[in-house]
Amino acid sequence: MKLKKSKNLYKVGIVGATGLVGNSFLDLLKDRKFPISELKLFASKKNVNKKIIWNKKQHTIYKLSKKNLENLDFVFFCAGSKISKVWAPIAKKNNAWVIDNSSQFRKKTSTPLIVPEVNFNKLNINKKTIISNPNCSTIQLVAAINNLEKKIGIKSIQVATYQSISGAGHKHLLSLIRDSYNFSKKLIKSKNFLKLKLSEIIFPKKTSLAFNLLPCIGGVNAQGVFKEEEKIINETRKILQKPKLNISAFAVRVPTLNTHGEAVWLELNKKITKPELLKIIKKDKNITIIKKNVALTHFAHQKPNVFISRIRKNPNNQNSWLMWITSDNILKGAALNAIQIAERIIK
Repeated sequence: MKLKKSKNLYKVGIVGATGLVGNSFLDLLKDRKFPISELKLFASKKNVNKKIIWNKKQHTIYKLSKKNLENLDFVFFCAGSKISKVWAPIAKKNNAWVIDNSSQFRKKTSTPLIVPEVNFNKLNINKKTIISNPNCSTIQLVAAINNLEKKIGIKSIQVATYQSISGAGHKHLLSLIRDSYNFSKKLIKSKNFLKLKLSEIIFPKKTSLAFNLLPCIGGVNAQGVFKEEEKIINETRKILQKPKLNISAFAVRVPTLNTHGEAVWLELNKKITKPELLKIIKKDKNITIIKKNVALTHFAHQKPNVFISRIRKNPNNQNSWLMWITSDNILKGAALNAIQIAERIIK
């Protein structure tokens, strides 16, 4: 969906413009024809004064300062929690809408946590403020189940996430490519490598994602729950306004470059048929249901929608359904969701 032509033009800032999500913001602002009169880019100290070509024009990367953040209508933050903690309140004081992609403000009761098609009505558009973009895994989950919650009601959710390395940033993405290449090269050079026993293979370091799965994303609390799992649980409850929702999560980093997958067990408040369930889900134009094939994570790469496949009833519970949900974590899971919030505000 491209934004209809606006009578007004807006001054926009992007903090973290040289990163994976920052690059995605730049592409989306151009592709969706966001009405911009001025674009101001911010990045780390080493990138200050460098030039970026955007929309056939050269743009200088600025240093973050109170003065440089003045006179902006929207400021998108995608540079991490530490940067957002210091500079997002300053941008807000300068009378800008601030849309923050970090986890810095998500837990704050006073900070709106928004997925536009789910809970935009909870945002007071007459008062400029800091808006939190939810965690990438949370966004695709709540977008997929939103209409079921509104029409039928959800009793419980269990979700296992399979998260690509792009969610950890550009440096880690390159590390996966390098480690996988180096390890493959060594393995292929080994004599009779197809006959090697696992005990004979020297794997990369334990924390490497090459040929590995890491069931530990972020720090861990005293109960053994990792940060990524906490985010999914707490943010889903906040967005759906169900503080006591029975939800559990298990987050795994997998050796894929982009897009996240989620295996979801969803218990509804009452029994419905599969045609009824599909009809409810399909009401959201941002959801694509794949009936005949499985929505592989590759399928969602650089696509704006959330994809659902393998929808089937749980044979052990007539009110429970299983489904596979996948989405591009850099697009809908980050930059696109933020821009959709801004688009709804200016409408």
